[in-house]
Amino acid sequence: MTAGPDVARFRTQLAARLGWAFGDDDRPQLAAALARRADLRGLDNQAYLRRLETDRWSEELAGLAEDLTITETYFFRHAEQFRALREAVLPRLIAARSAERELRLLSVGCSSGEEAYTLAIVAREAQPDPAWTVSVLGLDVNPAMLRRAGTARYPGWSLRETPDTVRERWFRPHEGDHDLDPRIRATTWPMTIRGCGGPSSTTWCSAGTC
Repeated sequence: MTAGPDVARFRTQLAARLGWAFGDDDRPQLAAALARRADLRGLDNQAYLRRLETDRWSEELAGLAEDLTITETYFFRHAEQFRALREAVLPRLIAARSAERELRLLSVGCSSGEEAYTLAIVAREAQPDPAWTVSVLGLDVNPAMLRRAGTARYPGWSLRETPDTVRERWFRPHEGDHDLDPRIRATTWPMTIRGCGGPSSTTWCSAGTC
């Protein structure tokens, strides 16, 4: 069998098991990833694909997630979007939820947590009073990144776009890194997605314990 059909099968499994879509321009990257993962498992491409197609193989799905995800992120990335959230979106949500006094936000593809925690910071600063409940759910398929998110400890490079006032209020220096305030950690819950197989294929972690 040629590499072309193998890559097509691999792409189909990534879509079915992890919900990822790859274009034709990604075929060289997928071919390299397929060869790399098969070699790591001591299998040829076809044997690897047969197992991926027929087994749950959660360990390999986690490995694929770590291998193929793009993990670039930092606090207040795309600052204009968080400005729009603070100035336009959250005031409307707060008005609409005034009876419930609850804000629930979702960060999809949260990687190591910087953008999910930024959501929590912006929402916390916008809440009208302490009686409001603010929660953020972060989703990602990469368990290694979510373990980092669970520590809530970041190097200065992750805070390169963070306003000084935010840095001073919500972070504490720790051996050259920066620890996020426990009040923000308590509002944010990372979740690892182990594929698309329903509730039995998910693992929950509360912030700080992933």
